[in-house]
Amino acid sequence: MSGVNELLRQVDWRFLLRQREAPRTLDMSDETISEALQLVGPAVWGPDAEADLAVLRFPLLRRLEAARRALRPGGEVVCLWRAPRPGRVRRARAFLSQAGFVDIRFYRTGPQPGETELWLPLDAPEIVERVLSERPPHSRREAIERRAWRSLAPVCAIARLPGESTDPLPDPDAWVLLTGGAESDAKVVGLPFSEGQTRPSVVAKFARVAKADAALEREATVLRELERERPGLTGVPRLRASGRRVGQVAIVQDAIDGKALNATMNPAEFAAVAPQVTRWLVALAGEPSPQPPSAWTQRLVDEPLDELERDFAELASGHFAERARRALAGLGDLPLVCEHRDFGPWNIVLSADGGPAAIDWEDAELRGLPGLDLIYFLTSAISELEPSPELDKIATACVAEYRAALGIGEDDFRRLRLLCWVVQALIACRRLVGTTRGSVPAAADADLFLRLAEDELHRLEDLS
Repeated sequence: MSGVNELLRQVDWRFLLRQREAPRTLDMSDETISEALQLVGPAVWGPDAEADLAVLRFPLLRRLEAARRALRPGGEVVCLWRAPRPGRVRRARAFLSQAGFVDIRFYRTGPQPGETELWLPLDAPEIVERVLSERPPHSRREAIERRAWRSLAPVCAIARLPGESTDPLPDPDAWVLLTGGAESDAKVVGLPFSEGQTRPSVVAKFARVAKADAALEREATVLRELERERPGLTGVPRLRASGRRVGQVAIVQDAIDGKALNATMNPAEFAAVAPQVTRWLVALAGEPSPQPPSAWTQRLVDEPLDELERDFAELASGHFAERARRALAGLGDLPLVCEHRDFGPWNIVLSADGGPAAIDWEDAELRGLPGLDLIYFLTSAISELEPSPELDKIATACVAEYRAALGIGEDDFRRLRLLCWVVQALIACRRLVGTTRGSVPAAADADLFLRLAEDELHRLEDLS
């Protein structure tokens, strides 16, 4: 629902606060964002209010004094105002300091007028320039608008009263927030910069809504377990901290320095990288022993098909789940491996040493089936290029190498192709539930993956 998403965008500054739980909020903002503030935490009001957070517009001294009286020790104030006049940031800083607030920081949204894809620290121009240089304007008009944005963008000031903070997450000199997700349950990514850093060493992820909590908890579990099981495996970020920020799940992990594969993908690079990615997936799998279907069919085949049939029958063709069960019943003994389950070029980074690394493990399955990530990667990578016999030949060689390394028969791999798209369709369908019902990206993904699953099912049925 775009309405919910727009409300959430107005208050994404909450992830810049230093509060573990949802704050008791005193709204002094003249009702400019009152509806959005209901999504931050419970409201308090009245002369005897005890608040964790006060929200107001430009921080005039009398307003700040009223906020200070209502705030507990360590409580925070957020001040929001538009189109600042020259010198107003300096005045705001002076008023906040005079009223007894500390850790005073200023942010702007951007990178274009009216956009809230980024929250940028006003006091760290070198960081802002670095971030903006990686997101250049796409046209002359955007370049002109960006110049206007630099002087006219709204300002967000955040400060706190002295007092202890129980927040276990980083408290850097400056944050950059990335909030450009198209759906309300998209995570917010925080880049914490310490003094002198040009690139952050860690990345924080915050769940924007309760629905997103489970995905980040899953990612934390997977990263923690992979570090234990594969301590020598490169290309997996290490979990550094987990906790909560303003009532939502938050995790901190290593930043992977490099560029996503889809940013530079071309046929020559695919030819060079695809075998590396294949061998990385083999290393991720390790050397597990084959397990009989009785050990995993219920969890990894039957339950996904049951859910697809029960909750999303209107999206799949008639009797799809029943036909898929028959086709997948022929799977033989297979090793159990960690599945990433969103292993597209956008989540594969070519790191500084040239090797592949994988980010965004929110959909991962620790004890999944082999081949699904490779199928997803090869299909999505080739689809971003112009398909050709040469690319197909490379993909075939990658599959042969992977199958040989893990001992997977040709017939089983055909069935795993079907299961890959069943799993991806189910993940996309789940995103259609609740606050994102009708989401265009999720709906398009669900339709695509169901069509791919149907195509694979037809091939298997034609062979039988």
